[in-house]
Amino acid sequence: MTPNDYPEPVSKLLELGETDWDEWDDYSQWGFTPEHISDLIRLGTDHTLILDLEDHQPAHLWAPLHAWRALAQMEALEAIPPFVELFALDSDEINSDLISEGLLEVLVQLGPPAIEPLEKFLNDPDQPSFGYISAAETLALIGQAHPETRARIVLAITSALEQRYQSNEGDVNGFWIADLLDLQAVESYPVIKKAFEENTVDFTIAGDLEDVEIALGLRQERETPVPRRSILPDDLFRSLVVSGLPATLNSQQQRERAKKEKNKQKQEKKSRKKNRKKKK
Repeated sequence: MTPNDYPEPVSKLLELGETDWDEWDDYSQWGFTPEHISDLIRLGTDHTLILDLEDHQPAHLWAPLHAWRALAQMEALEAIPPFVELFALDSDEINSDLISEGLLEVLVQLGPPAIEPLEKFLNDPDQPSFGYISAAETLALIGQAHPETRARIVLAITSALEQRYQSNEGDVNGFWIADLLDLQAVESYPVIKKAFEENTVDFTIAGDLEDVEIALGLRQERETPVPRRSILPDDLFRSLVVSGLPATLNSQQQRERAKKEKNKQKQEKKSRKKNRKKKK
């Protein structure tokens, strides 16, 4: 991959390299105008960079993120559908932080216009589990940033959970429930309860059903022992058990721990695949 495929000033984004995850650059300095939007979208959806199959130069790997952020600053809503489609790439093969963190933040920045494409993604039965997790989290964050959209987003995630909790992987259901907890979706409790009762939820994400009930204000304390299956450190787990508190962090903190663990597993799988290719 070379910068020659993109005209200036879009090609400059291939040279910027690593950027801060929290602080965005001011991309207006490059003089982007509406006529550059199509090339910025093309760069932002360039699979040869996002998939990182051939170990491109490090600077090039950051180019999609720069393109996403530039388009978000331009409020280029036409970029939303192709950006949402990128969640379909969220698998063992990619640089996961770009999709699960960078793209997520960009779509939240673009706001409510991203809701409909994200709803469609959740209702597509053929997407990867990591994509479902990122898409639902994006919806939840939009719902928190734009309270007027909360009811629609709660309905979207709850409906997806109700339709597919039996076919989803347990961690997908766990993350979706964590998103509903972040939205304080008490109205979703009957569907959540059904998913737990049918043993389709990985409760290392947001706790077990009693933890969920406490988080939603439906009970004050546990009636059963805290389940040992937990991603929490042993010392924190023991201290919470002794104090009688649920052995979970709040849903957002617990979810971040779980996401880090999943991303670690993805990178390990990716490294093993690369090593096998080298041996051949």
